[in-house]
Amino acid sequence: MSKKDDTNEELIEVDVGEELESEEILEQNAQEESAPDPVDLFRSKIQMLIAQDLDVVEDMAVDLYTELEETKKKRDDYLATAQRVQASFENFQKQQVRQQEWNKILTKSDIIKKFLTIYDDIERTKEKLSQHPDVKKAQEAVSMVFESLKTVFDNLGLKLINPETEKFNPKYHEAIHSIEMDDKEDQSIIEVSSRGFTLEDLVVRPAKVVISRKKQVKTIKKSQEENENGE
Repeated sequence: MSKKDDTNEELIEVDVGEELESEEILEQNAQEESAPDPVDLFRSKIQMLIAQDLDVVEDMAVDLYTELEETKKKRDDYLATAQRVQASFENFQKQQVRQQEWNKILTKSDIIKKFLTIYDDIERTKEKLSQHPDVKKAQEAVSMVFESLKTVFDNLGLKLINPETEKFNPKYHEAIHSIEMDDKEDQSIIEVSSRGFTLEDLVVRPAKVVISRKKQVKTIKKSQEENENGE
């Protein structure tokens, strides 16, 4: 066979292949065009039902509506439950954080309490030394130690309760003694035996105080007075 014949055979094979591919594309397009749209198919079924029996269509519509409302109710119930669970979890997390912070405060408070007697001793020593000028160096040394201890307390967040001239408050004060006084309002603090301390909202130690009280006046019933006057 000549070279010319070979070329013709190759051209013929290529043409046949392209023709087969074109037929497949046309057939696929025809199938896609013939595939019914789901919405159109549903609409045609509804129309057929209407043409056959209107009652059947009404029952179907009622069933669909009822199912839709039940689905909405279930959705709302699930949403409400999820919101409650989320809120409870968030509250739990906040409570855990608050509890952890409070535990830290309690731990710090327990440590501070061990130093409070030292604080009281140094303060009393400082006051006594201030009354003796001849021990000035000792007074200065004690004052330095006292100021250092106060600095430590300040850094820990400890706050002083010094309720001089205040009204007695059982939350922050502890009355160790009371004195009858006419010139003072009842339960006025007239002396601070030892100062108190607070850490955040926790009272580490209440201030120990002496308070005033009014003199108790005995009252006599009117009937008793009348009897005494009659006698």
